[in-house]
Amino acid sequence: MIDLVLSSAWLNDRVIFAAEELLKQQHPHISGLQNPILQLTGSFEIMKKPFVQILNHAGNHWITISTIDCEPGSVFIFDSMNLLLTKELQMVVADLLHLQDHQHIVLKHVKNAISNRVKMTVAYLQ
Repeated sequence: MIDLVLSSAWLNDRVIFAAEELLKQQHPHISGLQNPILQLTGSFEIMKKPFVQILNHAGNHWITISTIDCEPGSVFIFDSMNLLLTKELQMVVADLLHLQDHQHIVLKHVKNAISNRVKMTVAYLQ
């Protein structure tokens, strides 16, 4: 798996989930880090405490969101490509935040996001 991460190959949901499991072991106090496959089924657990979650954006890009140190209804977006979130992804975020309407989410893009997909998440949690 390390070879895959160090190569320029696309990281699939199994690799992301394995990374999330490692992060949960290192940081058991952090909520979220649910299996990204739950995004496809719309069955993420609603987060009641500040959390971190890795999400798939448009089927070909991974982003990290977090509500740690955010006001209610706000979420930090860690995205190396600084893309606008699709309506579908905004609805996933609203569901995680247990909001009725995705239009009430305040998205806070973190500027100068680290371009390396894995280091971006690990660096934030450490």
